[in-house]
Amino acid sequence: LKPELDKEAAINYIVQSFDKILEDVKKSFDFFQSTTNEKVEEVLLCGGGAMINGVQELFFEKLGIPVDTLDMTPALKFSSRKFDRETISHMGPIATVALGLAIRKFDYK
Repeated sequence: LKPELDKEAAINYIVQSFDKILEDVKKSFDFFQSTTNEKVEEVLLCGGGAMINGVQELFFEKLGIPVDTLDMTPALKFSSRKFDRETISHMGPIATVALGLAIRKFDYK
């Protein structure tokens, strides 16, 4: 952080940056509910933003439904001699897209 930017101000900037995202998520949920007559029951966060302390609580507070972080790493099989499980697990939320693409099956005919 810059010396002139204190921790509380930084947190406020981060929270404000999620306002538009949360507004769009609410609109998407409303559309989903109006077209399916079902409600979204849980939110799974992924990406670097999912690793920000307090982001799950913020989404829960604003959306009113359970929020968790998507971590696909428990399903990975790898050599524990070559890779540290804790390090791999910590990378889970930021590696979701890459892992999804890696396990995708391509059906080229």
